[in-house]
Amino acid sequence: MSFLLEINIGPVQDFISASRRTRDLWFASSLLSELSKAAALSLHNDGGKLIFPAPENPANDLAPINNPNSTINAANVILAEFLDGIPATIADNARKAVNERFMHYANEVKRRLATWIDSTRWDKQVRGIIEFYWACVNLEGDYAQARKRLSRLIAGRKNIRDFMPSDFGGRVPKSSLDGMRESVLIHPMPPEKRRTLHRAVRLKDGEYLDASGLIRRAGRMSDNPGDEFFPSISRVAVDSWIRGKGSDFMRRNMAGLARYCDELADLGVLNRVRDDVYSDFPYEGSVLYPSRHKAMIAECRNDSESAGKAMTLCRDIAGVLNAGNMPGEPYVAVICADGDRMGATLSAMKTADNHRKFSRELSRFAVMARGIVRKNHGVCIYTGGDDVLAFLPLDTVLECSRELHDSFGGLMGKFGNPAPTLSVGVSIAHALEDIELLLQYGRDAERVAKGDDRNGLAVSVRARGNQSITVREQWRDSSVWDHAGFMPLDERLAYWAGLFMAGAIPNKFPYELRTNAGFYDGWTNAESLRDATRNDVMRIFGRKDVNMDDETLSHVRDYISVKTNDAGSIRALSDEMTISQWIAYGMEMHLDVDNV
Repeated sequence: MSFLLEINIGPVQDFISASRRTRDLWFASSLLSELSKAAALSLHNDGGKLIFPAPENPANDLAPINNPNSTINAANVILAEFLDGIPATIADNARKAVNERFMHYANEVKRRLATWIDSTRWDKQVRGIIEFYWACVNLEGDYAQARKRLSRLIAGRKNIRDFMPSDFGGRVPKSSLDGMRESVLIHPMPPEKRRTLHRAVRLKDGEYLDASGLIRRAGRMSDNPGDEFFPSISRVAVDSWIRGKGSDFMRRNMAGLARYCDELADLGVLNRVRDDVYSDFPYEGSVLYPSRHKAMIAECRNDSESAGKAMTLCRDIAGVLNAGNMPGEPYVAVICADGDRMGATLSAMKTADNHRKFSRELSRFAVMARGIVRKNHGVCIYTGGDDVLAFLPLDTVLECSRELHDSFGGLMGKFGNPAPTLSVGVSIAHALEDIELLLQYGRDAERVAKGDDRNGLAVSVRARGNQSITVREQWRDSSVWDHAGFMPLDERLAYWAGLFMAGAIPNKFPYELRTNAGFYDGWTNAESLRDATRNDVMRIFGRKDVNMDDETLSHVRDYISVKTNDAGSIRALSDEMTISQWIAYGMEMHLDVDNV
């Protein structure tokens, strides 16, 4: 009798979020994808007809990432249809395939770092890192009902977690990432040994890693060591300046900067970047900020000779930078995007073939999303199915968000009524915030984007020391100013940003609007309130320090007449313009002074 079998692999959030660097985050996401591909390939080899994912050529598409024919990122859910077979045997084969692929990466890390690893603690921990859950149901005619039963079973199975016996023992430091497991590093570790480990994995003083953390930090997706050098958040943040205001300075000084940076990389305090998108400055962006040099030198505090060299090199770099155009404060944008109504769309599918078509389009979107992020000078951490996680420079994040949304709609618009849509959350924050906070900000923006009506765009700014400011609207097709609805949010933010850059609106303007809004709190007469707020806001826009042409002023007046009617709407306009200032900040960094 035919049956459906579903496998879930984890842990997802714990494994991914407990990261300190973009490279750790990327490797964790890529590793989970690789394990899902191994499970899917095992089901295929055991006679299963894959439903999710549903690659055209499983043997190639599900091969390990170091195979050039492998093109997909797999989500942690695998679903397949079987005409016959023993479910427990099939699932056990998949479990073995997952463990084998995981141990391939784990053993490679252990081999390279064996001199620093306590083998006993390592061997105990690696056995319990990966979670594997499965369930199956008979497929008796109604595919949709079978899937519902299967979803309930797998959810119940995941709630009954496997608890391994505690292997804690001895006075060994816990992992610095999450404190859940003991460090697998030799303890105590001689200073010279720790210095060489620092150069190998950028381990900070007082930082301890368990097996999971060490695999994320030092694991490789291929035999080419170049994948170790993943772009840092600071490199993404400074990219606007490197492509724009700083481009001429970089061309004139790159030879000297590269020499200093290579020496710092050899000391183990600076990472190189192996990505063509960032080839104009293939190093961490933090080195371009003299305020970060002290932290780089501190990484050599246990090696006086290396610390002296690092100090000299940082002083030389600061001298070059002081002679040129310094980049502004490093702010970065995080995109968290997620499909809407995916569950409802899948629940309505009557056949496995329709589900396969749906899965293939999702895989196509994942590939397209990586290209879109890359084209916009961003770094893709994860694209799997309807999920996207990426870091981008401020000047390209709105365009990237629009392209992701429209591409998703173009592929998925044929499924369901209403069809799935993509909600996109964008969070702008300082690049030196902890990566866990940056991810949390992005997820918060994504939740706001979804709202009650889905298909939304939310843009949030968290300037250091300030509360977050967020604006949100449903996505709309691109348009020009009109009296019916005006520009969609992404284009409107870019429009305001352009006015700030041109000096048409003074920078203090959003704050004056917010102050003005307080005057109208408590007003109850709706009609008089509406007239008063519109006239007051237009009075502010009509001041002599607002330098708009007649056409622009007409658009603004139309917008205010529709959108402004009380204190809350004035604050919403203030928020919109405040966020636009941050977009303008990124655009200004991108301005090439030679072409202005």
